[in-house]
Amino acid sequence: MNPSEIALIAPGRAALPPQSSTSIEIYLYDLWRTLSKRVDTRLYGYREKLAGGPDHQRRTRLDKAAGARYVEAVLRDLLSSSRGFARVVQVDNRPAYLQRVRQQLPSAGAVLGLHSMTFLQPQRIEPAVAARALDSVDQIVVNSAYLQSVLLDAFPHTLGACQVIHPGVDSDLFHPCRSREQRSERHERRRRFGVAREIAVLFVGRVIERKGVDVAIEAVRLLRRQFGVSAVLWVAGPGPIPGSRYARVLKRLSKGAPVRFLGRVQRAHLPELYRAADVFVCPSQQSEALGLVNLEAQACGLPVVASDDWGIRESVADGRSGTLVSSYRNPLAFAKALAQLSRDRDMRRMYGLAGISRMRKVWTWERAADEYMRMYSRIL
Repeated sequence: MNPSEIALIAPGRAALPPQSSTSIEIYLYDLWRTLSKRVDTRLYGYREKLAGGPDHQRRTRLDKAAGARYVEAVLRDLLSSSRGFARVVQVDNRPAYLQRVRQQLPSAGAVLGLHSMTFLQPQRIEPAVAARALDSVDQIVVNSAYLQSVLLDAFPHTLGACQVIHPGVDSDLFHPCRSREQRSERHERRRRFGVAREIAVLFVGRVIERKGVDVAIEAVRLLRRQFGVSAVLWVAGPGPIPGSRYARVLKRLSKGAPVRFLGRVQRAHLPELYRAADVFVCPSQQSEALGLVNLEAQACGLPVVASDDWGIRESVADGRSGTLVSSYRNPLAFAKALAQLSRDRDMRRMYGLAGISRMRKVWTWERAADEYMRMYSRIL
């Protein structure tokens, strides 16, 4: 049975449409846009609902859908507007919401989308509540095989209910230069940033310790000092917390270093940054379920240098669209990988073209939506 109505419930902490640092909302927003071309689909977020179908899309304000009242407000809206259709309700990254969904909508198919294990940790949810939540779903969707393995290690009984569906990339937004105007924008941004012949290395993400911005700064410093490559680092993302230990670390490392902190960049402007850079760097120091920024960078034609671990291995094709660094805690290892790409323009071009091809052929939202629709139909 094909679903005639789907409800996607975001965590409820961020507004829609999403910004660059709200990866779960970005994922759900792109999924909603694709699914709504095929079937009536609603996306619930902080204080609002996006509704759509093959012929229309609309936004509704839900002022009470916030904080502790978020789930109740969402469920009230679902119940009040129900037309008796076969329905699937998908909750992403908040397993604690599922009991209330099951109580209020017992006949609906229930799906849990997981982007990390954060909200299954004991400090976030009681183990018994987590187990009941996982038992109550018809399907669990994870965004990488790595995350699936971590989930099964912690909750082996979910094996039969767990499926990997890789996300897509918004190719209308993230793509290489397609016009003379975009090429001019690239040159103008580099000029404004004082970059002429230098290699521009780009980092995008939250500026927190686990993301390894300190490793990136030191790697670019070594790239210049030991390998003689004239390079600069652009850091796009919010944080760190002013006055924090990590803020002090970055301030110390940045003295005299070729680094520019750009702060939070609106998602609509991220493609311009990707297209202006030469290499993308993802020096994560702790587990990453996948790494959405790596996909965006490849879609824009950037070669990627990233940590060789976790779900990152699924997002970057080592030796084809980028280089995975096994000694990722060592800035020198990143500097060596960056030096190889910096000195070889043909390699950068080859990796960039391979990344574009991967994103267009495999990492599409149409492919992801096909997999979701088959899964929704199966559980109904």
